[in-house]
Amino acid sequence: MAVFSTLTPVFVAVLCAIIGFLFKNSLRRETRSKQKRSGETARPWVDEDLQDDTEISRKHNEDDDDWADTTEEENLPHIPYTPAQYSAAEMLERSETFYSFMNLRRSVRFISPEPVPKEVIDNVIRTAGTAPSGAHTEPWTFVVVSDADVKHKIREIVEEEEEINYKQRMGDKWVHDLKRLRTNWVKEYLDVAPYLILVFKQTYGVLPNGKKKTHYYNEISVSISCGILLAALQNVGLVTVTTTPLNCGPQLRSLLQRPANEKLLILLPVGYPTSDAKVPDLKRKDLKLWLSLEEHQYALELIMGRYRKQMLQLMMEKKELDTKPVLNLHHDHAKEVQNQLERICEMGQVMRQAVQMDDQHYCSVKERLAQLEIENKELRDLLSISSSTVRPNREEINPPEMAAKTPEKQESQ
Repeated sequence: MAVFSTLTPVFVAVLCAIIGFLFKNSLRRETRSKQKRSGETARPWVDEDLQDDTEISRKHNEDDDDWADTTEEENLPHIPYTPAQYSAAEMLERSETFYSFMNLRRSVRFISPEPVPKEVIDNVIRTAGTAPSGAHTEPWTFVVVSDADVKHKIREIVEEEEEINYKQRMGDKWVHDLKRLRTNWVKEYLDVAPYLILVFKQTYGVLPNGKKKTHYYNEISVSISCGILLAALQNVGLVTVTTTPLNCGPQLRSLLQRPANEKLLILLPVGYPTSDAKVPDLKRKDLKLWLSLEEHQYALELIMGRYRKQMLQLMMEKKELDTKPVLNLHHDHAKEVQNQLERICEMGQVMRQAVQMDDQHYCSVKERLAQLEIENKELRDLLSISSSTVRPNREEINPPEMAAKTPEKQESQ
């Protein structure tokens, strides 16, 4: 006990020293980790430009007195609306023509430096401004850049961030998926294109009195506007490639001196295509195939299940039913089977034509086609069984009648 009591102060001192050493090292490691993370995340724009801010604005609206009262336009007047009307034939023709025209739209990275009239760009942007928006807030800003120095600065910012995106942020799968499109972080077209259109979303509006105004669904509204902008560019014979320069928003916003409520959504280089421009040979989804499958799949499965059940019930009750009703029932089922066979053959032909549309859907379509062919074979087998049961019943009915009629014919002769 005396020895233990003598060693106790020494043991406590050693234990305290060990704990202090471990605690100090832990603090040192944590400090180093924070410094390392701060170096990696010294770009505050990593995530802030990638979200719709309706909920954020709503929260600020509730907590901040700087937001405007939205009751100032409750008595907005309404006027009659009389759009153009077309006959069914005209609508069909116009829809086919517009589809054929828009189906030629492609993302083009080979853009000519040939000048484009500024008035054309102005009209294209006016067209984009006709898009619907949440509560008609029109939360978009279109910045058109034609100055060569500013375009080059934009390219430098974008390529710097894009190189980091390709090498670190995007991941192997994303980079692999882009390889077939032959795209990388080098964006020569940002220097060459006559115009760069930078589309900003306004996360909130600012009224003349300095009050803030909520912009509902700002990102969705601006995205719809961008879709109309692409159609308008196609309409005048200009090309572009839709780029979303990840993590470049605040730097480009600062370069172009845009306010803090605007965040970059899309960057579009605009111009004529070069004479040697090439695009990937991509295929679009086949609408005919998927509409056909959606329309007929459930009905086909329902009919097949019902027919199997009826055939099983028919075979079970065959011996108990009269011969003629059974014969009539066989004929009805045979006609139904024949009709379903024709529909299945039509669906199979449609699927065969669409199998080549897209490599990504080839396997699933081929599997469905094989399943339909199996169903077709089963129906033919059932039809064969049905036909084989009909013939004996006819022979059982016909011979007595023929035997009764034959002597009469012989006597008359």
